[in-house]
Amino acid sequence: MLLGSIRSFRSAFPCVRLGRRLFRMDTATPEELNIALMAELRAEMAAQGLSASALAEKTGISRPSLMRYLGGHRQMSVVTLLDILRVLGVDNIEFMSRVTRRADR
Repeated sequence: MLLGSIRSFRSAFPCVRLGRRLFRMDTATPEELNIALMAELRAEMAAQGLSASALAEKTGISRPSLMRYLGGHRQMSVVTLLDILRVLGVDNIEFMSRVTRRADR
């Protein structure tokens, strides 16, 4: 019975698992999540005083590609996001918590 409840919860409320945490994605569309993700990434870059050119150089991503990601014109893969967060020295679980809070606003 409990297993059925968990399955119905997951199907009713899409979630993303990151580490041991499960992030509910039921309140925002994928587009809203992408906007929130890029806004939070830009905020983190600003907090660290890091330009797009500097981040592109540190990650090995071309500056035009990074600008397309940050502008929301291209969706970033999880691997790329995790690489960027590693370079920024940001905990991925904390970052995703901030993204979901931003998306829920």
